[in-house]
Amino acid sequence: EDVHKNVWNAKMISTAKEYDLLAQYGEDKFEPNKSMMREEAISIISSAIKKFAQEKRVEVSKEEIDKLLALYVDNVDVSDWACSDMFYCIEAGIVKGDNKNLYPKEYITRAEATTLIKRMLESLGLI
Repeated sequence: EDVHKNVWNAKMISTAKEYDLLAQYGEDKFEPNKSMMREEAISIISSAIKKFAQEKRVEVSKEEIDKLLALYVDNVDVSDWACSDMFYCIEAGIVKGDNKNLYPKEYITRAEATTLIKRMLESLGLI
C-alpha cells in the first residue's frame, strides 16, 4: 500500500477504501500526493452515491451511457472505466459540464471538488 499510516490523511483514505469509494485505484495503489483528474473525482462521488443512496441505482445499457455522453464534445476522452460513473453523475445533476465539455482528463480544482460534494450531498438529501 502506498499510503503510510503516519500521514495526516491515512485514516480518511483508509475509510474511503473500506467503503469501496476508491475501487478504480486497485487494492494497494492510491498515490495520495498525485493530482486528481475530474473523472477520478466523479468516480469517487458516484461510488459514494451508489453506497449511500436510499434508492438503488438502475442499471443502464452501454448504448444509453454513450447516447448521453455523446452530448459532450470531449466524450471520447472519458476513460472506459469512468463512463458509467460520469453518466450517473450527469443524470443526478452533479456534473453539468462546461460549454458542452466534461474535461475528464483535466485536474480538478478545490472549487470544482467542493461543488461536486455539495451537489452529491443535495442528491442524497443530506443538505
